[in-house]
Amino acid sequence: MATAPASASASAWNDCPPGHFCLYEHANGGELMYAYDECTPQGVVNIGSVGEGDKITSAWNRSSFVGAIYDWQGFWSFMTNFQPNSAQRNLPADFNDKTDGFRVVC
Repeated sequence: MATAPASASASAWNDCPPGHFCLYEHANGGELMYAYDECTPQGVVNIGSVGEGDKITSAWNRSSFVGAIYDWQGFWSFMTNFQPNSAQRNLPADFNDKTDGFRVVC
């Protein structure tokens, strides 16, 4: 089941439940925005359409699937993958605050 968006309270890395692909608004897992635990067979989840685009700064993929983030440039422009059960990480500076969508690939 998907959880999106999370509460507005400050969060930390540990707010990402096991088995989820998590996206955070701030560096070092600050303020959990999205926690997805299912595939997105319909394609990219458009977080920009609900006013949440251009805010993601860090991510942690605790799922067994590949997670990916995208920037909307008139089309979905792929930025990077997060391998299954990968380490917590801040996005590179050139991807910071550019995520408009994400996908969990099964």
